[in-house]
Amino acid sequence: MRGQLIKRGENTWLLRVYLGEVDGKRKYQAKTVHGTKKFAEAELRKWVQAIETGTYVEPSKVTVGELLDRWLRDWAADNVGPTSYERYESIVRQHIKPAIGHVKLSKLNVLMVNDLYATKRAEGLSPRTLRLMHAVLHNALKAAVRWRLIPTNPADGADLPRVGREEVKALLPEQARTLLRAAEGTPLHIPVLLGLTTGMRIGEICALRWDDVNLEAGTLSITQTLARTSDRGLFLKPAKTKRSARLVEIGPDVVRALKAHKVAQAQQRLAAGETWEDNGLVVCGPDGKPIRPSTLNRQLQRLMKDAGLPVLSTHALRHTAATLMLTQGIHPKVVQERLGHASVSITLDLYSHVTPGLQRKAAEAVEGALFGPPGKAAKTTKNRA
Repeated sequence: MRGQLIKRGENTWLLRVYLGEVDGKRKYQAKTVHGTKKFAEAELRKWVQAIETGTYVEPSKVTVGELLDRWLRDWAADNVGPTSYERYESIVRQHIKPAIGHVKLSKLNVLMVNDLYATKRAEGLSPRTLRLMHAVLHNALKAAVRWRLIPTNPADGADLPRVGREEVKALLPEQARTLLRAAEGTPLHIPVLLGLTTGMRIGEICALRWDDVNLEAGTLSITQTLARTSDRGLFLKPAKTKRSARLVEIGPDVVRALKAHKVAQAQQRLAAGETWEDNGLVVCGPDGKPIRPSTLNRQLQRLMKDAGLPVLSTHALRHTAATLMLTQGIHPKVVQERLGHASVSITLDLYSHVTPGLQRKAAEAVEGALFGPPGKAAKTTKNRA
């Protein structure tokens, strides 16, 4: 294949290549570049090589907005859950399309992507939201490369803000006991008890059914979570990952509390009569309907305030459970499995604030195994001297 270089003006060149015959007619492709003759010749060589090796992609007339709509429809709708899809669609509609939706894919470059992120950062978007925006745009552009709409992904080299480590806010053991006492006799007792003893997510607690509870064996089968979208309202969905679906053992105190709660709920159901909506949920409203996690969060914060405790979110119950287990010497692998983390590294990284105490215990345990009880090592060393 040969290309042709035609001068069009001062430092302006027309590159023209022959693509073959289509329907009996010779087909050419041409484009204009600006620069020296040496630069234009190099561009022509690269263009010819790309055509000959099959890596050339004709400039797309598709816009960024059209790509995002297709990506949401053809990929995201089938590969992510409804709540994630709603977040992606919101990011596209509110932030990406108004800014660069009109830009043709062939014209989009990394500088435009960086400008988008800088503008949104200046508007006050958090680093975490910016990274979510980048994930959406990058994945859509990655699909565009697969669909041969563009040769490379313009978002590959984008500059992103760092997301700081999540600050783990947990209750101290005495504070956790105070919260449990304050919750007794209220609708929050079981959610608080399960959160502090198992580390279940609040959505998992709200989705727990009596069919998932084995009071004889003392186990909870966590298979789903409660989610909400604007079009579907509240609904139960499968656990997010294979690790999230898990079997959690509970102790005798929790078993007794669940048995008493089951009896009380049966009485509540009789009192509600026909207004009761039977969903088989362990934690539900006075009519049997699911409770929004956000509602429980507000109720918990009021309870904490009234009890004179730090006002934290329901996720603090999970953090407290993890911290208590680790400080009590429970193996991190067991903690990971109870929490449903994808890997033990996530558990250790998230609860690294507990590490100093564990390091001290480890040092004392190793010295105890080698030298015996504290003080004995010093005597042994002195005797040897």
